[in-house]
Amino acid sequence: MSVILVKEEPISCLELIEVLVIADFDGQFTVNLPDSQQLKSDQDQTIIVKAIQVTTPEVLTNGVVSGLVTSPITEMQKISLVLYSMGWERIHYLPLLRMNDVSTPGGAAPHRYVGTRFNDIQKVDWPKSFFKYSGGTGGVVSAETPYCIMLTVEYVKLIKVNNQLVELTGPNA
Repeated sequence: MSVILVKEEPISCLELIEVLVIADFDGQFTVNLPDSQQLKSDQDQTIIVKAIQVTTPEVLTNGVVSGLVTSPITEMQKISLVLYSMGWERIHYLPLLRMNDVSTPGGAAPHRYVGTRFNDIQKVDWPKSFFKYSGGTGGVVSAETPYCIMLTVEYVKLIKVNNQLVELTGPNA
């Protein structure tokens, strides 16, 4: 008798985006997402975003790159995501904590038991995408302490081979 384990939804490619919230917003109440070369579509490759998860302080206390503290839950509760794809705001005001699928015993973060999946969003323009703070709640960084918001992006990378798009799953993904 042999046992074969099959993953329900294996992660093929994953990228962490660290968004720094380091200053007052000057009345704009938005924070643009940084550009990510790994997640950029071009003439030779197409990136398809399958899911985005938010990382709460219970999961990771500090930013991997910046070392800034992870956004407090009280700040995350004010934030929605706008994702710009193929010339328009494809995801418009998705509450940030709707993308939290991690539950910790005694944790303060609201979560979903099922992750938020996307329907093959491609060609995301990351610098045109942003976090929007609920009206009137932005403008002052929490206790004037900079923090970061970390997003984990699951994606598929398609490359052109003989004029056909082929999923790249190996070490060059």
